[in-house]
Amino acid sequence: MELNVLYGALHDLACGVYIGGLVYAEFVLARAADAIAPAQGVVVRQKAGNWQLVMAWSSLAVIFVTGLLRLRRRH
Repeated sequence: MELNVLYGALHDLACGVYIGGLVYAEFVLARAADAIAPAQGVVVRQKAGNWQLVMAWSSLAVIFVTGLLRLRRRH
């Protein structure tokens, strides 16, 4: 049962990171990039987008793996 709790916590944490990253990128970062010079805004979006891409795919991988592990432990 302890592993199920661990898998659930990791699964929920990864979901939070994924959704939180999307919300941050859309509502905070985009507006901050619009507030600075256009050339700098493009660089900020590109650099932050690269980091967001790594975080999103990593989170999705954790969600997928922990979801499978939780299903496997359920039966």
